[in-house]
This record gives sequence, structure tokens and C-alpha cells, in this order.
Amino acid sequence: MIAGMQRPLATTDGVRGGDRQHQTDRGNFAQSAKTGVGATGGAMAGSKNGGSQMKQNAASKTPSKENEVWVRKWVDYSSKYGLGYYLSNDATGVFFNDSTKIVLDPNGYHFDYVERRTADRQDFGYQYNLAEYPKDLQKKMTLLQHFRSYLEGSDKPRTNEKVAVDPAKKPHKLVDVVYVKKWMRTRHAIMFRLSNKVVQVNFQDHTEIMLSSETKVVTYVNKPVRGTRTR
Repeated sequence: MIAGMQRPLATTDGVRGGDRQHQTDRGNFAQSAKTGVGATGGAMAGSKNGGSQMKQNAASKTPSKENEVWVRKWVDYSSKYGLGYYLSNDATGVFFNDSTKIVLDPNGYHFDYVERRTADRQDFGYQYNLAEYPKDLQKKMTLLQHFRSYLEGSDKPRTNEKVAVDPAKKPHKLVDVVYVKKWMRTRHAIMFRLSNKVVQVNFQDHTEIMLSSETKVVTYVNKPVRGTRTR
């Protein structure tokens, strides 16, 4: 039985992302991936295989600093699997080529799996942990750990073994889950639409623009020095 807890994810309506895919495949994760270091970027309802439901919470729609989340790093491996990214709130996520998403809490134990219902085009989320999740998510969890290790600069992927852990000893570090709802890439830039209504555009010249419809703020980032970010 898959157990879990209810929690909100800030979401909005949108269309599927990741439709623009790269056709090159050089056979190695590190070699084939296209990477970037950038700077922005949650409520759902659902239940699957005993996973906990996540229902829309009007309170999470209130603009606040909690919603100011952005994409810090990303790696484009859509030639085979999808887009991996690391957010400013220390969460790691993957937008898979089938338009499903996984977001791993910074505690490295709890994660949210997101699907889209075709009937009403609403995101549906399920919450699991590394000790208990459906078998059909095994491959995606392995890929998540590979993306996570790559983005963190680790030589070896994180273990994906199901080890029993007392959930009380691994509390969530995030109240609201933010994830990439849609993305696309052109010759000149890569665009992310986040679930907290932030749109982030990273240009080839390393400048960035972020637009938040919640806070009504536009942020321009002008070629930051490596390792720093100005707003």
C-alpha cells in the first residue's frame, strides 16, 4: 500500500510543454544533455495506487515571497528522456517527454508525481516517498536521481533503493510544490512556465527575464558573473 499525506501544490491551467525536442543522441547522459545555469520558478487533485491526494488550495494563490521560485539550473535531455532542473528552493524536478513531471522535495525523500487529465486539462498530482511508490514509476525515479546527480555535480547517481524510513523523521521542507508546467526551446532562448504563474526566459547571451502574473513584477537579469545572480 502506498501511503502519503495531503498537501497543496500551486497550479494554473496551461498547455503541454516540452514539445520542441532535440533529435541528437550521443548515447551518454552527460554527453547528450544540453545544460544551462539560470535564474525563476503549485494545487492539484488526485489519487493513484494509494498515493495521497493534493487538492487546490486558494490560500496558495496569494502572492508572497514563498512563490518567488525560479529555475537555477537545467539540463535538456529531451532527445531521450526530458528536461531536468534545479529550483531556487532546492527542489529537483524532471519534465518527461510524455508530459508527466516529478518534483523531489529538498529533504531527498518525498516527491510529487504530476499528470495531466485530458478531459479538463487539469494537472493531477500524487505524493509518494522513496520507500513507497508504484512499480511503474521505477524508471522515472531512476532518471530523476540521474538528473539530480548531474545537476549537483556528483560522479555517481543517488541511490534509488526503497529503504524504510519513519516519515516523521523526514518532514517536508516545502509547503507548496512548484514545478515546470511547460517549456520550449528556440535557437535564441529557453522558456519555462512555472506552476506559480512565473514565466522565465533565459537567452543565449545569459540575460534573463522573469514575469510574475501573481505579484505583477518583471525582473531582468543582466549577464550575471558566474556563481552570482542580481535582481
